[in-house]
Amino acid sequence: MQVVLVWNAAGEAAGAPPPRLRQLAGDLWRRHGPGSGTASLVHSVWANFQPSRKNTILGRDWRLLCGDQQLTYQVR
Repeated sequence: MQVVLVWNAAGEAAGAPPPRLRQLAGDLWRRHGPGSGTASLVHSVWANFQPSRKNTILGRDWRLLCGDQQLTYQVR
């Protein structure tokens, strides 16, 4: 699965992600990503930065935190 963490902040996509966001993404990746020692459930972890406190869920700024940008699937 692809995990999207919505972070209530503006302009974070250009710089380094906040430490708490990096820690959360890293914990998810270590526990559920490839090489975790269990069945790999997580393909990628993304952050979406939403500056508004209104009812809009996703903002315009996205950042890949862990994993690959695209999922490649082969049918056998």
